Amino acid sequence: MYYSIIGVLASIILLIENQDILFGCGQAYTKRPWNIYRRFLIAVFLYYLTDVFWGVIEEWKIPSLLFADTSAYFIAMAAGVLLWTQYIVAYLDEKTKLVGFFVQAGRMIAVLVTVMTLVNLFHPILFRVDENGVYYPLSFRHGLLFLQIGLVVTLSVYAFSTILRRGPDMNFRKGKRYRTLGLFGMIMAGCLLGQLCFPYLPFYAVGYMLGTCLLRAIIISDEKEEFRIRLEKAYEAVKGSNEVYSKISQALAHGYMDLIYVNLDTEEYTEYRQGQKRNGMMEPSFGHDFYEELRERANKFVHPEDRAEFLRIMEPQRLIARMGRNGTMVHTCRLVDNVGPQYVGVRVTHMEDQDNVIVIGVTDFDEQMQQRRVIERIKEEQTAYARLKVLMGGYLCIYIVDPVHGYYREYSTTEAFQSLKLSKYGMNFFDTTHDLAYSFVHPEDLNRFLALFSREHILAEIEKDGMFTLSYRMLIEDRIVYVQTKAALVDEPEGKRLIVGIGDIDAQVRREAQYAEHLAQAKSEAMQDALTGVKNKHAYLEAEKSLNHRIDDGSGPAFAVVILDLNDLKKVNDEQGHQAGDQYLRDACRIICNIFKKSPVYRIGGDEFAVIAQNDDYQNIDALMEVMNVHNAEAVKNGGIVIACGMSRFDHDSSVATVNGRADQLMYENKRILKEQQSGMQMPSGENREAGSEEPRENGENELKKTEEQ
Repeated sequence: MYYSIIGVLASIILLIENQDILFGCGQAYTKRPWNIYRRFLIAVFLYYLTDVFWGVIEEWKIPSLLFADTSAYFIAMAAGVLLWTQYIVAYLDEKTKLVGFFVQAGRMIAVLVTVMTLVNLFHPILFRVDENGVYYPLSFRHGLLFLQIGLVVTLSVYAFSTILRRGPDMNFRKGKRYRTLGLFGMIMAGCLLGQLCFPYLPFYAVGYMLGTCLLRAIIISDEKEEFRIRLEKAYEAVKGSNEVYSKISQALAHGYMDLIYVNLDTEEYTEYRQGQKRNGMMEPSFGHDFYEELRERANKFVHPEDRAEFLRIMEPQRLIARMGRNGTMVHTCRLVDNVGPQYVGVRVTHMEDQDNVIVIGVTDFDEQMQQRRVIERIKEEQTAYARLKVLMGGYLCIYIVDPVHGYYREYSTTEAFQSLKLSKYGMNFFDTTHDLAYSFVHPEDLNRFLALFSREHILAEIEKDGMFTLSYRMLIEDRIVYVQTKAALVDEPEGKRLIVGIGDIDAQVRREAQYAEHLAQAKSEAMQDALTGVKNKHAYLEAEKSLNHRIDDGSGPAFAVVILDLNDLKKVNDEQGHQAGDQYLRDACRIICNIFKKSPVYRIGGDEFAVIAQNDDYQNIDALMEVMNVHNAEAVKNGGIVIACGMSRFDHDSSVATVNGRADQLMYENKRILKEQQSGMQMPSGENREAGSEEPRENGENELKKTEEQ
C-alpha cells in the first residue's frame, strides 16, 4: 500500500502544475511541440494511475487484477516513450537523418513494448504473477528497460550537443531550455536504472514526477513569460501606429473581407476582420507563429483541391520570390463554408518602407470567378475535339495537364470509368495519380506503372519519340480491363499542355492472347506424335539443336541419350494387323515413359524411340538402364514387348549427333543379343540359325525407315 503513495502524490502534483495545459490549452500552447507535450502529460498521468492501482492490488494479492494492471502499466510506459521522443524532436526542430532515427527508435521501442505485453498474455516473457499474487519480473523486462535507458540518454546527449552545434545563434533562454531537456533525460535514465534493480520500488514514477516538475519550472514558465512580453510589444506597436491603422482602415473600405498584418522576422501578426454587415472594423486580434496558424486555417477552410497549392505559394521564401520587384502577389482559391465553395482573391503586399512586414488582404471574388468559369467552359468545349485528335483510337478518359505546375482537368466518356470516382480537376497530377494507382491499377502491373508514369520519364519519351505509350491492366467495376495510356504535348493559348489519354484496348489484347494460345497449341501439336502422344522427331531435332548451341558456347549440360527400338513390330503387323501393331507401339511407349519418368521421350522412327536424360534421370541413368534390362529379360521369358536399348553419356563431344551415334551402336548390339535370346527361347537350333540370318535384313529395313523419314 505504501508503494501507491508516490503515484498519488505525483498525480496530484501533475494536475495542479499543468492544469492550464491539460484543461485550458491556451494560445501559448498552440505550437506543435506543446500539443505533443500535452499528450505526453496525459500518458504520464495514465502511468501514475496504473502505478497507484498496482500498489493497492499487490497489497491485496489478487493475481488476475495484478496481471491486468501490470500489462496496462507496460502499455502506458510505451506511450510515454513514444510521446517523449516526439516532443524532443519537435522542440529541437532540426531536420537531420539522426532526428529521423530518433523518431523511428521511439516508435520501435513503443511497438516492441506493446507487442511483448500482448505476447506476455499467453506466454510469460516480461513478467508473471503466481497464484499467491506475487509479481516476478522476467529477463525481457530488463531488456526493455535497458533499451529505454539507451534512448533517453541518447536524446539527452543530443539536446546538450544542440547547444554546442548552434554556437553563437543559441541565446541564453534557449540554452537553458535545451539543458533542461537533457537533464530530464538523465533523471529518467537514473530512475530507470533504479527501477531495473528494484522492481518493487516506484522509481519510474519518481523520475516522471521530478522531470515534469523541472520542465514546468524552467521551460514552460519561461515560454509563458516570453510569450506575454511579445504580445504586449506587438499590441503596443500596432496600436500606436496611426499610419498602419489608417492604411488598414482604408483597405477595408475597398471591400476586403480580412486583413492580416504580419512581421516576417518574428511571425507575429495582427488581424482585422470585417463584421457581418461589412460596414466597419472590429477590434484587432493578435497572435504569434503566423505560418503555423495559416496551416491550421488552410486545413479547415481552404477547399481540399486548392489547399496544397495555397500552402505551397504561401511558403515564406516562395512568397517573397513571387512578389518580385513590385512587391505584390495575387492568388485565387476557394474557401469552404456551410453554403458551399466560395472564390476569394488573396493579395499580398509589402508595407511601404518595411520589407519585413507584409499585409495579406482577402476579397470576395466569387461572382467574377463564376462568370469566368462559364466562359472557360465554352472555350474548353470548342477545343475538346482538337485535343482528342492528338490521340488515336477509342478512349476511356482524357486529362489536360499543365506540365510545369501539375494542374489538371479530366474528361471521362464512360460510366464505368466514372465509377472510379477520380477527381475531375486538381493539382499535382503525377502525385495524385501515384496515390490513386493503388486502387485502380492491377497489383501485378503496379510497380511498373509507378516507375514509368512520372513527369520526367513521360516528357523524356515525348521528346525522343513524340509520344509516350504505356499498356497495363486496370480494375474497373471488379473486372480486369486492358488499357493503354498515351501522352503528347500540344500548344494551346495558355502555353504547352500535356494531353494524357487512357484508351480501352481490352478486346484487342484478348484477341491477340487468343491467337497466341491457338498458335502455341498448333506448335505443340506439330511437335507431338499423333499415335503415342509423346514428342515427335521434329521436336527431337529442335531439342538437339538447342543442346548443340549450349555445347558450342561452353555451357553444355550433363545429359545422356538413350536410343530404343522395338523387336517384332513387323511380325505383329503381319500376323495381327496394323491396329494391333499400333497398340503394340502405344504399349511399348508407355513402358518407356514409366521408366524414364522425368525425361522427354521422342518417337524418332516407325518403331524407334529416343530419350534425352538430364537432371534426376541423368543422375540415375545406370539404375534406369538396369530396370530396362530387367524388363527385357522378363519380356523374353514371358513373350512380352522386347525393347532393345543403348545409352551413351555426353563426354565433351562436339555435338549431340556423336552421343546419339554411340547410343545407336549400343542399341543394335543389345538388339542382336535380345534376338538371340528370343530365338533360343522359341526355336530349335536350326531355326535359331535361320532367325539369325534374317537379322541383317531387319536392320536393313530399319535403316530404310530412317532414310525415308529423313
